[in-house]
Amino acid sequence: MTTGERIRTRRKQLGMSVDDLAAKLGKNRATIYRYESDAIEMPASLLKPLADALDTVPDELMDWGSLLIKDGYLLYMIIIFVSFSAVAVSIQTGRYSLRQADSVSAQEFYDYVNENIRDDEVIYFFKPRVLYLYTNVYSYNWYDEVDHMDAADYIAVCEEDGYNRVHEYAKEHGTLVYENEMFRLYEL
Repeated sequence: MTTGERIRTRRKQLGMSVDDLAAKLGKNRATIYRYESDAIEMPASLLKPLADALDTVPDELMDWGSLLIKDGYLLYMIIIFVSFSAVAVSIQTGRYSLRQADSVSAQEFYDYVNENIRDDEVIYFFKPRVLYLYTNVYSYNWYDEVDHMDAADYIAVCEEDGYNRVHEYAKEHGTLVYENEMFRLYEL
């Protein structure tokens, strides 16, 4: 069944005339007939209003579910999900686990970073991929080395990261701008 056929079928299921649907969408009846006959492409901006007018969801009109299965995208999405899950399980350093990465203290820290750190600024953080996942702010890590701090605008330390030299460097060269029970953020 084509997209147009699904539109027509749903409209008729609701007992709605072409004129009623056209009025709801601010279109003329000829345009609706063209959508239903697949004579013209429906603009993407109309998909959500059309689905709302037909009391359904865009997926039902577009039949994306069958596309996922038919074209192998579902398998691709499963592989992506499994890969992400494997990465999530492996996100551990010392005593800092994924559970802690998603804790209230961590979320407060990510919120602060999202609200106060510009996209062009860089944070030295012991779990750069985790920080980027939650904030889209670039960060890097050189383990417990302090020789490579010149690229950082900030240093974020976690009480449980085990990077004692980084903690000392941050205290000595930075200004504390944020602190909660798990994290401290120093501006360099």
